[in-house]
Amino acid sequence: MLFLWFGRFLAESLGTFLSQEIWLEFVPLLIADASLRSLLNEILTAFLT
Repeated sequence: MLFLWFGRFLAESLGTFLSQEIWLEFVPLLIADASLRSLLNEILTAFLT
């Protein structure tokens, strides 16, 4: 019983930690990627038109 509780606690804390780490890592990357993509899009449309 204790082992099951500990496994559940470990899985939950690890899941929260991983989700927080993923958000902290990927949200700035996604924002930077989106702004970079829009910048490249503007450059391409300026060149093509």
